[in-house]
Amino acid sequence: MTSRRLLCGALGLLGLVLYLWPAIAAPVVLWSDSQLDLKWAREDVGIVSPAPTDGIVHPAKPFYILFLKGVQLVAPAGSDARWSVVLQSILVWLAIVVSSVLVARKISPSRGVGLYVVLILTLRLRDSTSAVMSEALSAALFLVLCAALIDPPAETGAAALFGLGSGALFLVRPNVGAIAALLALVAWLPKSPKRAALAFLAAFAALAVPIWIATAPPRDAWRGLSPAFTAAAAEYGWVPAANHRFSESASDARRELVWRTLHDLLGTEFYDARWSPKYRALSEGSRLLVPWLVIAAIAALAAAPRVTGPARRLGLSLCAALVVQSFVLGALPRFSMPMLPGLFLFAASSWPAGAPNRRRVWIAVAAGLAIAAVLATQPEIFDWEWGKVETAGIRIDERVPRGALPAHAPATLHLRIAAPVLPSAAGLAIRDSEGHALFETEHAPFDPARPDIAVSLPETILAANRTGPVVLTLESRGSYDRTHFLLFPVVPPPWETSARREGSAELSPDSGVSRGGLDWWAHAGNDP
Repeated sequence: MTSRRLLCGALGLLGLVLYLWPAIAAPVVLWSDSQLDLKWAREDVGIVSPAPTDGIVHPAKPFYILFLKGVQLVAPAGSDARWSVVLQSILVWLAIVVSSVLVARKISPSRGVGLYVVLILTLRLRDSTSAVMSEALSAALFLVLCAALIDPPAETGAAALFGLGSGALFLVRPNVGAIAALLALVAWLPKSPKRAALAFLAAFAALAVPIWIATAPPRDAWRGLSPAFTAAAAEYGWVPAANHRFSESASDARRELVWRTLHDLLGTEFYDARWSPKYRALSEGSRLLVPWLVIAAIAALAAAPRVTGPARRLGLSLCAALVVQSFVLGALPRFSMPMLPGLFLFAASSWPAGAPNRRRVWIAVAAGLAIAAVLATQPEIFDWEWGKVETAGIRIDERVPRGALPAHAPATLHLRIAAPVLPSAAGLAIRDSEGHALFETEHAPFDPARPDIAVSLPETILAANRTGPVVLTLESRGSYDRTHFLLFPVVPPPWETSARREGSAELSPDSGVSRGGLDWWAHAGNDP
């Protein structure tokens, strides 16, 4: 018993150090939305009164602004951003500890320790705490609520308390709070009597509805969210493509549909870990690991026995909710990241305590391998954000495997690379291995708002690819500066490792992405 407590204490201390080290040493990430939240907190708006929305595409989140206001009241002048990051880091670490302890008590100690290790190794969660954004606080609240749901309370008082927690989460980040409320109903409604579910709904509404109404901006029924819905409908979620309609082939449309369905679960949001080479190595390793953890969690939920607890159906319901969210709000990984720890928790809790049935374990392993094999055929769903072409004269070689291109012309190659700010003079040329230009920004007709460029492939390249790999070279040209550059998603290892930047050991040193492949695809025929 003593050795077990020492082990748990050591793991807890290591986790706390891992969270506090970047919180103190790493740069604070301040996006334009962060600056608005801090400004609103200083001005006491957006908590129980509307925040201004004229010309602003960022909706106020009342309880996150309240959190920032509380930090500003105790933090030394000018240090509120850093203090927010430190407090967020401590709260997320505490949420990991609390949820792991609850799983250890309700399922088994080994399961709780395993969950703690998985959550600590999910450094995307830790990375979110470095930004003054609501993701970290919502992840902490969501994780604790999920841990409580694996054995949902039947008493009305406890259910009402859970409703207040879900209402608070809704006011921190509405999409996460709404999904937490949905999961609570999934946990309670199969039970009888329904008093607990009714108490939960009443408490949720009593807290969330009045504040939601009080903070509603005038003349804006969507509370500043309408641009988010517009961007969600854009091809590959690319903001410059919003409100644009592009002609695309049926195969292009199917590919984008697969990406939209799964990228929020398996893709990775941007975080610049270049502040520390040691932490960067840890972060990169974790980001390579997390998609495998997600696949393992889904396989475990699919193969879990149908026991009396709600964990299995909660985990599967969460997966379904995240897929629906990707079509409503967009398939950006940062939208789903606060809820991934809940998915891991439900997977860890879905199997009963004790030695698992060997047959079911092998079913889970087979399911995980099958899922990975199927997903490997669509590597774009694992895209990382972002690779960056920051100046003219950069050359990136992409190796196209033998037989990956259509056998005969006509054929079209698509490559996802574009300028995030328009208009832009940041240009690009694509050349074959002989140096012949296949595409040049200044000569080829294309829409710069598209998230990709389309290249008509000549028969010479298709013939060469029938017998062996071919190399395509991207060459940046034109005018680049701090505002005008090109971004491209990176397909990480092991799904792709085919791109190399000439003269650099890293594929995108300016954004901290060391290796991977470009996101491209090809199909027979010309685009419509």
